[in-house]
Amino acid sequence: MNKQIAFRGNEHVIEAIGHPLGEEESDLRSNIAKTYSKSPGSTMTNQKIGGSFSPVGTMTTPRTLHTATTLRNGQVLIAGGADRNRLPQKTAELYDPLTGKLTSTGSMSSDRYAASATILNNGKVLIAGGVDSSGLATSKSEIYDPVTGLFSPTNPMTVARLDASATLLGDGKVLITGGYEGDPAKGKPLASAEIYNPETNSFTATDAMQTSRRNQVATLLNNNDVLISGGYNGEYLNAPEVYNEGKGRFSATGKMSAVRRYPAAVKLRGGNVLISGGLKNSSGESQESVEIYDTKRNRFAPTANMNTPRGRHTATLLNSGDVLITGGIDKSIPLDSAEIYTPLQRTYTFSATGSMQTARWRHTANLLQDGSVLIAGGENTEGTLFTCEIYKPWQ
Repeated sequence: MNKQIAFRGNEHVIEAIGHPLGEEESDLRSNIAKTYSKSPGSTMTNQKIGGSFSPVGTMTTPRTLHTATTLRNGQVLIAGGADRNRLPQKTAELYDPLTGKLTSTGSMSSDRYAASATILNNGKVLIAGGVDSSGLATSKSEIYDPVTGLFSPTNPMTVARLDASATLLGDGKVLITGGYEGDPAKGKPLASAEIYNPETNSFTATDAMQTSRRNQVATLLNNNDVLISGGYNGEYLNAPEVYNEGKGRFSATGKMSAVRRYPAAVKLRGGNVLISGGLKNSSGESQESVEIYDTKRNRFAPTANMNTPRGRHTATLLNSGDVLITGGIDKSIPLDSAEIYTPLQRTYTFSATGSMQTARWRHTANLLQDGSVLIAGGENTEGTLFTCEIYKPWQ
């Protein structure tokens, strides 16, 4: 199964492109829509399944709002982020799943947090934007070469932006969307978008989104369109839209059932997209609701609720086709809980699994080659975290 991994800020989407499961999954999806369109918000969570978290090494420095990218050799590149004093960092390190250790690699040319990181078809990693030492959004970008272990500057983006989404397109280019410019606390949300071309090593503007937004998620669909969901621009957003790669334009698509700031999105094996949680208001309350974007009908349909309301969490497609949900925040309380969504059974449940060793949000989650998941960094009420842990579905 081929995998693509795209990140926006510290938010990541592991997009696993597998083989469609045929009419059986299509029928199951139809049953989801029929069941939950009649009783949206149903919760089916009366079981706990296997799987456990265990500590694995510590990073060389505490990090939150960092990026984490799974490389072709199976290692994970962890770069930048904010330290315990909320200062951006330029250091980077590698997690080696064979040794379970983290070791330093070359540093970035610019310190940054809330940047995006995207693995390119040549195996190199594009790091773009974020907040630098000026305390403002930056347009600076750079490339990490896993062969040399070094970063090198590339041409800057057309617009300085932090917390943007970045998605590898089918033609090998990278779509950068939204985010915000200026001060992280008062910056202006952006509607603008741009394309990075690895052949020319440069960014060019493309069509703007219909809605300015930050804190959104972006997911590559099987037809090479990109689904943009949720976000915030002074209002908590619904307003999903789709970028058509061939036309280079954004257009509105069917609305979600709820507003979602910092939701998590993951593409399921059949090509549909699971959108979960997200913040719903300025009081810090999070959604427990979840929905599926049907790529054939271009619309969302509710599915089972999560056990726990959460936003700024992670969602990772496992080798089994299930989805692992970890951590996040609700009402300003960081969460250690995790749960599993099972889309290939007629129950469509979220089931509790083992809790993380440490409550955390603004963390990252990366699927490893053996099917386990690396959880790294983030923060909780005690501050920015050094710690990492591994989720093993088989334990």
